[in-house]
Amino acid sequence: MTADYSQITYTKDGAVARVALDRPAKRNALSDTLLTELQHALDRADDDRDIRVVVLSGNGPAFCGGFDLTGGTGYSDTPSRTSRTTTA
Repeated sequence: MTADYSQITYTKDGAVARVALDRPAKRNALSDTLLTELQHALDRADDDRDIRVVVLSGNGPAFCGGFDLTGGTGYSDTPSRTSRTTTA
C-alpha cells in the first residue's frame, strides 16, 4: 500500500512504523488534512502484520500545538472517525 501525505511522514523500518506530524511552520497544529492522514497512517500500520511498534513524533521545534484554529475542524464530528471495526 502506498500513500502520498502532505502533512505527515510515514516510514517503515522492519517492525517499526514511524509517523511524524509534518507542519513545523504551524507547530504541527492539527488540521482536517493532518488528522485524516494520521488516521490513514495508523490504519495502515494496524493492517500491516509486520508492524509491532508505531513511533509518533513531530517534525520541527514542537510535537503538536493543538488544533489549528485558523481553519476550524469538523474532523471529530464525523461518525466514521469515532470507531473502527476489526475482526480477529
